[in-house]
Amino acid sequence: YYLSSGRICRYDLAEKTLEREQLKGTVKAFIPLETGYIYSQGAFPRADVYYNGKLLAEEVSSYYLSDGHLIFVSGGDTFQAELDALAAAGDPASAAEPYDEGDYADPATALQGTDEEQCPYCEAAAADVSWVEEETAGSLQAYSSAGTVSGFDSATERQQNIVKRARQMAEVSWTPLQDISGWDNAYTFKKGTSYTGLPYGQPIDGVFVPWGTTLTGFVKAVNDLQSKMYTSYSDYNTSIAPYYSSDCSSFVSWAWNLNGRRTTRSLPTYSDKVASQSVYSAQLGDSFIAYGIHAVMVSDVGYDSEGEVVYIEITESTPPKTKVTRYGEGGSETLADLQKKYLEDGYILYRLKKQYSVSYTHDCAVPIDGDYCEDCAALTKPVISAVEQTGDGALKLSWDKVEYADAYGILRSDDSGSGFAWVGTAWELSYTDEDVRAGDTYQYQVFPMRYINGVWVSGPHSDTTELPCMEAPEKPTITASADALTISWPAVENAGAYGIVRAEAPEGPYVWLGSVGTTSYTDETAEPETVYYYKVYAAHATDKGWLNSAYSEAKAAITVLPPVRNVQTEPGAGNAAVKLTWTAQPHTSAYGIMRAESENGPYSWIASVGGTSYTDQGLKTGQTYYYKIYASALLDGTWYNGALSSPVPGEALRAPASVQVKSYEGNAFQISWEPVEGADLYRVYYADSRGGALTEAATVSGTEYLHRGFEEGDRVYYVIQSLCYVDGLWGGGGYTGYTEGVLKMPAPTGIKTGPGRGDYTVRISWDPVPKATMYGIMRADSEEGPYEWIGLSDSLEFTDVRHVLDGNLDTRCYYKVYATRRVNGGWDNGEMSDAVPGSVCGAPENLSVITQTASSMKLSWDPVPDATGYAVFRDAGQGYVLLGIISQTEYTDSDCILGGTYTYMIRSVANVNGYWGYGLYSKPVSAVLIPQTPAGLFAEPDWDTQAVNISWEAAPGASTYGILRAESEDGPYEWLGAVNSLSYRDTSCQAGKTYYYKVYGAALGTDGVWYNSANSGAAAAEAPRIKALGVDVSYYNGNIDWQQVADSGVSFAMIRIGYRRNADGVIIEDVCAAQNIRGALDAGLEVGVYFFSTAVNEAEAIEEAAWTVNYIKDYHITFPVAYDCEGYNDETSRMYQAGLTIDQRSWHASVFLTTVAGQGYTPMMYGSSYHLTNSWRIEHLEQNYQIWVAQWPSEVPVYPDEGSSSYGRTHKMWQYTDRGTVPGISGAVDLDVFYYE
Repeated sequence: YYLSSGRICRYDLAEKTLEREQLKGTVKAFIPLETGYIYSQGAFPRADVYYNGKLLAEEVSSYYLSDGHLIFVSGGDTFQAELDALAAAGDPASAAEPYDEGDYADPATALQGTDEEQCPYCEAAAADVSWVEEETAGSLQAYSSAGTVSGFDSATERQQNIVKRARQMAEVSWTPLQDISGWDNAYTFKKGTSYTGLPYGQPIDGVFVPWGTTLTGFVKAVNDLQSKMYTSYSDYNTSIAPYYSSDCSSFVSWAWNLNGRRTTRSLPTYSDKVASQSVYSAQLGDSFIAYGIHAVMVSDVGYDSEGEVVYIEITESTPPKTKVTRYGEGGSETLADLQKKYLEDGYILYRLKKQYSVSYTHDCAVPIDGDYCEDCAALTKPVISAVEQTGDGALKLSWDKVEYADAYGILRSDDSGSGFAWVGTAWELSYTDEDVRAGDTYQYQVFPMRYINGVWVSGPHSDTTELPCMEAPEKPTITASADALTISWPAVENAGAYGIVRAEAPEGPYVWLGSVGTTSYTDETAEPETVYYYKVYAAHATDKGWLNSAYSEAKAAITVLPPVRNVQTEPGAGNAAVKLTWTAQPHTSAYGIMRAESENGPYSWIASVGGTSYTDQGLKTGQTYYYKIYASALLDGTWYNGALSSPVPGEALRAPASVQVKSYEGNAFQISWEPVEGADLYRVYYADSRGGALTEAATVSGTEYLHRGFEEGDRVYYVIQSLCYVDGLWGGGGYTGYTEGVLKMPAPTGIKTGPGRGDYTVRISWDPVPKATMYGIMRADSEEGPYEWIGLSDSLEFTDVRHVLDGNLDTRCYYKVYATRRVNGGWDNGEMSDAVPGSVCGAPENLSVITQTASSMKLSWDPVPDATGYAVFRDAGQGYVLLGIISQTEYTDSDCILGGTYTYMIRSVANVNGYWGYGLYSKPVSAVLIPQTPAGLFAEPDWDTQAVNISWEAAPGASTYGILRAESEDGPYEWLGAVNSLSYRDTSCQAGKTYYYKVYGAALGTDGVWYNSANSGAAAAEAPRIKALGVDVSYYNGNIDWQQVADSGVSFAMIRIGYRRNADGVIIEDVCAAQNIRGALDAGLEVGVYFFSTAVNEAEAIEEAAWTVNYIKDYHITFPVAYDCEGYNDETSRMYQAGLTIDQRSWHASVFLTTVAGQGYTPMMYGSSYHLTNSWRIEHLEQNYQIWVAQWPSEVPVYPDEGSSSYGRTHKMWQYTDRGTVPGISGAVDLDVFYYE
């Protein structure tokens, strides 16, 4: 028999005839027998199996022959059927019976393999290792076409666990800390290189992984240089292996979750031979085993949309380490290659027997498909984000953070061909490699590490980044032109570009100018008169940006030096000298000084200095010189001269000006002069004749000198020289010319001015001067003059009547007086006195006129200098009348009537030797006699009467006071009443509202008319909130006009929002609650609510409170939230039927009220005066919550004179009637009083 195109064909060897069996459907696989054949239709694991055309079993995942039996798995259970019984049975299914492993070899007799056979396959593989270092960890990244699916998701849990255990061994990642020899020394696991999968070996005298240690333990050993991974090795049958390793049979044994490592000879004992030995029969978790040679694991099977196998993945432990190979779609080899490699080369396809369960245990060293526990997490590949070459030549890498990473390993390779090697560990997100050499190129990789349960777990490597370590460019050379600087430098190896930076000081800061691909750069932005410093760096492009070398040495250059700044001149030390100073210029080596005698030149060079000052001596005094300074800089051996500074004038110390010589007291000369800028002292010389020899009289620091020892008629000539003191040396300035002085009579002293006799005159007086017979008087309009002679006096005073003649009554004049006498027919005039100001007696200022009484005005004004009295004038409508002359600055006019208008003026007067001298009038001031405006207005709440008390100070002229009130400071104000006292109580105010008050004074005139003052300023007070009137309503009150309610004086409303129905315990909303809350709020009332409870347990009380809070949360509830519980003693009450005690009901109330209080509302307990005292734990409730008591006197009280409740305990609100009437509410309504205090 053979299978062709899905059909079973029978070839008779004797007759040599070919027949096709007449079977329905396509045959997928079959087993020929001497008695016929067994075949299957449909795809595994849900195939149908037939014996000689008759159905044997459905939902079959595998079938094969063993020891004269057909073994098959159907519906997840294993069955067996003797071949003879199949042939004899009319119905093949009747020959099947449950599988009995006692009919077969005992797996427990299998060897564990301490004498493991050598694996020829692995020996050959080790000898033929072509080592390729892995860049990243992970399994095969295979390609699959659209529609191809892995069989993993549809596999049984046992199959999935087998694959996951195999993947753990194949995907564990590790990085040696030093080189480790591989199997039989055929290859080396290199230091710093990351590997995926367990190293191959038969560590009989070492540790089989993961039998002798977990995968986490393996990684921990790899990360410990003191572990036997580095200090020892396994030596078995002359073959060297890593101390921690695994071989092919160990790999399959662990994947199958056997109770110990088995050999390739014993593994078949634990498995069933797959009936159809075809790669198309392979399932996840199956193993291809060559007895005594090698074993591999089927780790994945891929199917197309028709259920056909399109690829198979094989995972095996083989040198150098565990590997994964895909055959078929997405792999490098075909399924035919797989068939040839294994099934046509002595391998048999086995499937683990059903009775062996397989479990999967998470291991932090290798989480599978995101199978992370709280101790581990996936490490992703780092991304190197930035590179840098530091100023000292080191190379710095930075990378993005990898989640869960505790540290990062850095690997480096260079051009030596030695491969990547570990160079360091970073705890941050960057690493600086200082062990580099300029001119070399380096390659870097970074991998993340996480410390888990004492083990360092490594993640995948980053992509390789190549970095050249560049040398800094040599110090550049610079060529200067008038408007640019060109910088040049030699080329640097590996540089693709060059950057140029510039600063205005050697130490920086440096600013980036630009980059070029050549070895020169022209700076056209260089400003004239500025010194620049240039540096160059080399740049190399990487995939992470530009890598920059260190900077070259700085090179200085300048186009034009700046002009010298802040040039100053002053008189200098020495003879007729000028000292120059200026501000030091950066980078300047010397300064040149130019001078001219005019601002426009010509200028001549006079000196060069290294400092910032210079003294120019031997100059002409009185001559102004002009100076210019320039800076010179020596930069890299070249002198650069800057531009000239702006011209600055300077001159030697000038001679004093305006020298005056006056006679003094008949025996001395008083010499004075104007100060000279820069002069510290003055030297005074005198001579007997003009141009005669000079004699030094004194050296003084001021600008005057008194030279004594002379007689009247003496003639002397004076010369003054200025001096200065500079830097510890004296400098001499210019000399004045000769100034003549003749000793005369002295000037009069004690000169005084004041009001004169009569209207608008000025009196001048003075002390006598010896030998004087007359005195001349000079006058000017300003202190400086010019002065004119206005008269002679043979006495010691003079009266100036100019103000009357000219009409300039308030003009101030200046006066000088000199003594004179007749000598030899002429006038001998003495020295002129100093100027003294004088004016007529001034006008009184700030005249004030106010009411004093109902028949008098009070006047006041400022005092006037020199005035000894004041004339008071009044105009009552018939012209001004003198009321009197007084010496004080206030006056009371008692001859006034209410409502009269009066105008007043005050004139200053002075007593001049017994005669009056009259000065100027004040400005007229008019006033009407009315009461003064009340002051000191004060308003405060009256807490006893819920009123506002106001008081004020008495207002002159007022006999009565009117009171005004408004609800805002700006009004409008309404009249409240009038009182004859200084206080008023406003009892018509509304509690809690702020009112503004004003008061005016009033008096009744003789004409029968009331005269009012102006209103006082406003005073405000809030009407006290002692109590408030309110209503409590529910559905039973019907529709309510809340605006009428508010207008009637009601301040608040307590509104029922819901109740718990007694019949069934359901919470019901009061149908009028929402409209009542909105209406009351819109009318401006304060609103509280209450809930009618029939709660029978704590849970219901909490539910009622939560319902209440949720209902009112969107309203502005400012009054309490009350708990109302009644009727609990009625036999029909659910509370009565629940047998609630006082304590239980009180606890329910407390739970409700505490809950609403926790949401920011004010909790309140409602009840009648009797029940609060007798049916509740009132002591607890009143200590923690407000109380609302219902107690109705037989006669309905009238608010606000409602009296008080007979309830003797603490309460905040009193429901004083259920028979109240309120506009806007039909019928009777409950009325309440709320007490604020």
